Amino acid sequence: MIRLYRDPITKPAVLASAARTRALTHLAEFFALPLEKRTQRRPPYDASIYAAPEVRAALSELSHHKCAFCETPFQEETDLVVEHFRPRSGALDLDGTIYPEHYWWLSYTWENLYPICADCNRMKGSRFPVQGDRAQEQAGQAADAEQEQER
Repeated sequence: MIRLYRDPITKPAVLASAARTRALTHLAEFFALPLEKRTQRRPPYDASIYAAPEVRAALSELSHHKCAFCETPFQEETDLVVEHFRPRSGALDLDGTIYPEHYWWLSYTWENLYPICADCNRMKGSRFPVQGDRAQEQAGQAADAEQEQER
């Protein structure tokens, strides 16, 4: 896997926009619902934010126009898929346990986005095993708030 060195200056503006704040609010409202109500509909993710052209271009530059997972060069910009390193929700452990709440709060976080190819996107799925306890939502929001204050 390619390590992406992210300078805070290269963070695309859309990931610090009012639209991003609204999108996170909608996700927080959705994930505050009881699980049985959430299973009846899809989470309101806004791909126009995390997969905006400026995000795609910045990720492609950071990865030297290669898939961050398999390092295959992108033939065209359209080959790039914006992937969430930590899944948007439904993190899957190695034993098959699904964590439906993890990691929606990182959906629009610059450090969680990676450029990958379609093949890697199909293979990754929602697998994200961790040792020990998973991070809780408040920890993710606190880290995000700290990053916003640093700018």
